[in-house]
Amino acid sequence: MSKSYNVLFLCHDNAGRSLMAEAMLNHLSHGKFHAYSAASQPALEAHPAAIDVLKKEGFDTQSLKPKSMQAFHGDNAPIMDIVISLCQNTTEDAEFTEWEDKPLTAHWHFDEPHNQDVHNSLDTDKDEYQKELHRYAMIQRQLSTRISLLLNIPDNKLDNMKLHH
Repeated sequence: MSKSYNVLFLCHDNAGRSLMAEAMLNHLSHGKFHAYSAASQPALEAHPAAIDVLKKEGFDTQSLKPKSMQAFHGDNAPIMDIVISLCQNTTEDAEFTEWEDKPLTAHWHFDEPHNQDVHNSLDTDKDEYQKELHRYAMIQRQLSTRISLLLNIPDNKLDNMKLHH
């Protein structure tokens, strides 16, 4: 392997979809990509259903936590090669933020898998939690398909896309 590419997944609260994408790409890429995730307004904690789905599928969740986009700006921040927004609220963040090295940007839209009001009361509603597990499992399958496509882009094509962006 000649190069490792840094990928940042953005979502509005960095509590579910983007954390899942981070864990999945880091695990499946075997070092070809180093994935990160962030939000403009990060949640206080990861969504439990997203973490449970990842664990069930064998992904490491130990280091997953919501992070601010500010962590990816400045002198000590890793330089991003690719920035992918996963929800409509972050499309502009990916495309119009002043990224230091002009990364390739993309938008992979996924519907909101949870209701915030329900998220705050999951302990009391087990039926709703099962529905959320199902929705996050569907997101995991959809992410798996897109990540598989990303993993199969040859290095020379990735380098060429970056040069012409």
